[in-house]
Amino acid sequence: MKKFFGRAPDATHPTEGPRIAHIDGLRAIAVTSVVAYHCDLPGVSGGYVGVDIFFVISGFLIINQIVSELREGRFSLATFYARRTLRILPPFLAMIIGSFLLALVILVPPYEWEWFGLSAVFSSLFASNFFFMTKQGYFDINALKKPLLHTWSLSVEEQFYIIVPLALIGLFWLARKRRIPPGLALMAIGIAVFVASLVGCYFMTATEGPNRGFYMITWRAWEFVAGGAVAWASTAPFLRADQRIATGTGVLGLLLVIVSIVVDLGDGFYPGYAATVPVAGTALLLLSGLIAPDNPVAKLLSLRGMVAIGLISYGWYLWHWPLISLIHISVFWNESVVLKTAMGLVAIIPAVLSYRYLELPIRRWRHGRDLHALGWKPALAGIAMALACVVVVGGTGGILYALERNSPEIEGDASLITPPRTLCEGKSCATAPLSAGFMEGDSHAARMYGTLLRESTPFNVASIQRFRTNCPLPPGMPPDMGDCPKARAAIEKAMKDTPPGERFWIVERLWSYMLLKLTRPKNRAVFTKAIEDRLKLYSDGGRNRLLVIGAIPDFPYLATECIYRAERYGLGWDYCGISRSQIDATTGVANRIVRDIVLKLPNARFIDPVDLFCDDTFCRPYVQRSILYRDNNHLSLFGADWLYSKLRPHMVWAMTGKEESAGIAR
Repeated sequence: MKKFFGRAPDATHPTEGPRIAHIDGLRAIAVTSVVAYHCDLPGVSGGYVGVDIFFVISGFLIINQIVSELREGRFSLATFYARRTLRILPPFLAMIIGSFLLALVILVPPYEWEWFGLSAVFSSLFASNFFFMTKQGYFDINALKKPLLHTWSLSVEEQFYIIVPLALIGLFWLARKRRIPPGLALMAIGIAVFVASLVGCYFMTATEGPNRGFYMITWRAWEFVAGGAVAWASTAPFLRADQRIATGTGVLGLLLVIVSIVVDLGDGFYPGYAATVPVAGTALLLLSGLIAPDNPVAKLLSLRGMVAIGLISYGWYLWHWPLISLIHISVFWNESVVLKTAMGLVAIIPAVLSYRYLELPIRRWRHGRDLHALGWKPALAGIAMALACVVVVGGTGGILYALERNSPEIEGDASLITPPRTLCEGKSCATAPLSAGFMEGDSHAARMYGTLLRESTPFNVASIQRFRTNCPLPPGMPPDMGDCPKARAAIEKAMKDTPPGERFWIVERLWSYMLLKLTRPKNRAVFTKAIEDRLKLYSDGGRNRLLVIGAIPDFPYLATECIYRAERYGLGWDYCGISRSQIDATTGVANRIVRDIVLKLPNARFIDPVDLFCDDTFCRPYVQRSILYRDNNHLSLFGADWLYSKLRPHMVWAMTGKEESAGIAR
């Protein structure tokens, strides 16, 4: 093992010279927990905390390296960035290129290339944490479909490397100018940053919307500061070389780390308060090894196997997620734990090769050169390589996306859509009375809204107001928060301000989600009653026209991705369909519940669209050779136009109160 992995060259600082063995052991715990978590192995429900362990270790090594060099007056920004560039970029860019080559074989539809290309660009610029944070939301894709998602943590680390040396240089300069001991200034600023960042982390994790506490360096800074404080704490006189304190500290730290890995302390809200447990545990383990390197816990972390894993931890972290994600995509999003675990273990191969033939030779080369004399050349070379990666990988992804996004399958066959016709039979539609409409629903209504606005123009509809789609139909049910009550009150006022007979409502929702996700009959009854009360309000005793559209089929696969991949594998488009019996057991049940409510209301219609997607035995997410869906349950733009054309007579009735003439295609 020693012969294969080699030995790092000697130097004067632990980040550059002989590696501190128990830190490599900590790295081994961190990377193993992350990989095991991503493989969905049992017993590691909190394995994601491995990233926090890495952050604390980086804070310990980097902050203390910079501080010690600043105190000695030998710190150089160019040299610092040269070391970081040579350490971080070559393995990282090798992973990006390797993932890109795999993606060329595995990724098929344009939307997969859109995600991969954009994430490759932001990852290469070490800004992927911003990219993935802004993409959080209802239409965000599953994490397993993002091969470069794990680079968010590397972006946070790189941003830390950019910010902290500049901040410490400024701090030391100001302290000396004001004749304040640099150590005192460092402690005061460190405490302030720690508290502000930790409090902000709590707040950001608890609020609605994208979890900035998870992705942003500002709200992760306290973890780096905690690591930086360890070396200072180890200098306390009462701690020096005390075997009992070192052992006790190590045992407590190890327990905290194990508990945070085994138990999901965040329970969906992370980092928040839950991150203090692994951060404190890691800090205590680092401190334990500094107080007495030969204490039992430090020795445990320094075992040869632990150190070996620690040496390849960077490469293993880099490679494990792209392999898990890309293979997951290639097999139609199979959630097999065995397959994920196999890929997690296979990732050790490129990790070892990266260490042996890339990281170690670069480290030896680095120690054989005068980095100070090289100045900014290594950093600038790294920037150039990153930009080249942006151009090659991001450009290729963008080209492949652009070439396929307007494909006939996605754009759809216009001949399948009934051409719009005027109801006025040669007369001016301007003579028709103005009407005002309200479209209420969830994201499914939002997909139809644009089509409805466009198609309502010939019928002299004054306006169609759309209710907020993220608000539930039954008021008071989650997620009925924020502006939902205000939005509901505003649209009810607008309805009252429109004269009776000129008002109409079109309601569309994924009723099966509302009614069947809550499996207990008691809850279903509550929802059913709330839906009934709401639809009665919209009908207003028959004074308003009410059109309720049933849920469309919900498919097991993302339609475009599945159809493209099935065609490449020679499986045929029907591979992405589903049996009618499955749809009837879910969507059909919910639609029948809503239909029974609507049939009791005057001047109301219920339309079940399932028959448009299904025959007697099978349901398809396409019609002829045109894809109807954007994902697995939301219509594409073509799909929305197609569905409107099929439901047009009912839409016209809702908007005008008139029936289309018999000569118009339906």
